[in-house]
Amino acid sequence: MRVINKILFFVSIIAIYFIAKELMLLYVWSKTVHPLFSYFIFFAILSFFFYFIFLPIIKIYNLPRFKGPANHKNNEDKLISDRLEKFSNNKFLINSNYNFSSISIDKEGYEKIIATLKKESEQIKKKYVSQLLISSSVSQNGFLDAILILSASLNLIKEIFKLYDGRVSNKNLLIIGKKIYFSVAIGGSELVEIASEEVLTKLSSGLLKKIPFLNIVAGSLADGFVNAFMLTRIFYITENYCTMTYIESDKDLKPASKIVIKDVTSIAKSLLSQKSKNINYKYCPNCGKPSKPESTDCSCGFSFIDETVNYE
Repeated sequence: MRVINKILFFVSIIAIYFIAKELMLLYVWSKTVHPLFSYFIFFAILSFFFYFIFLPIIKIYNLPRFKGPANHKNNEDKLISDRLEKFSNNKFLINSNYNFSSISIDKEGYEKIIATLKKESEQIKKKYVSQLLISSSVSQNGFLDAILILSASLNLIKEIFKLYDGRVSNKNLLIIGKKIYFSVAIGGSELVEIASEEVLTKLSSGLLKKIPFLNIVAGSLADGFVNAFMLTRIFYITENYCTMTYIESDKDLKPASKIVIKDVTSIAKSLLSQKSKNINYKYCPNCGKPSKPESTDCSCGFSFIDETVNYE
């Protein structure tokens, strides 16, 4: 395991070199546009870094700490009792008018509350994974990809910790931080291209064939797919720290790759399905708004039948 970690660390150093190279290319490009534009890009990145990266780190660190999963079965019941007591003041559950009176102070009662919280965490996961999948597909720059992955990871972790009323210990935070580091290194470098091609072929059956410019769409999506995979993996590890009550080793916290790929594929297909529906729309030549294929009139008054505008 130590040998694998050393190899990963060495590969990540090479990946960081590629990210730095992408930053320099971005700077050179902005300077060719206009010298002042390069300063604008610099301050824009600095502002983004402060608001979406530095502030979330501070907020995560300031969250109250709670005990992670027990390593001994004898400590599990005490951990469940402590967490149930903490959940009685959970803002999400209170705002949802959750019926605490029906919850027993045991593992069964604990799992009922966790099932409710996981429904909300699922929405948080979809939100950030979808955003990263789209944004990193569009950015087409390794340095920007690295910033987007780092920002999405930190904000996702912050939201999950807030949902479950606290963060893990500093030691476990460092473990999660290492996962983020590898995600940034791989996703922000050219190494992301190697891993994405094979996985993306699973998306190309059926749905993508309906979309014009298939190769452009598929190539762009490939850049974001692996980034979304890494973020989803970080989500499961973070949530497992917050929900599991007993683990034999840290390996129990890691999700199966099949589950992560299935999740990301489902989210990607959902996004592509929306894109496919939009492509099938017809657009009004008068106002530019999309309308369903069966529509005869646009909301602006334009008639698709005789191609005139009714201003009444």
